[in-house]
Amino acid sequence: MLTSIFLIPQRMAMWSVGVSYFMQGAGAAPTTPEEKRAHRKAVILKTIRHPCIVAVSTALSLITTPLWCLVA
Repeated sequence: MLTSIFLIPQRMAMWSVGVSYFMQGAGAAPTTPEEKRAHRKAVILKTIRHPCIVAVSTALSLITTPLWCLVA
């Protein structure tokens, strides 16, 4: 349980940086401040909408995680 909580920042960084590497249409690096802001916003939105992040942040997991801790 503690390990999964400890890994949350690593997973967030992995999914945000990893998504930015593999984004479609990410040819050249953004140069202007507006392009950098738009790129950062796109990465954040893709990270928030990623299925792995959605799965751990649902309201159902707030109920099931403590129940599994009681069962184990």
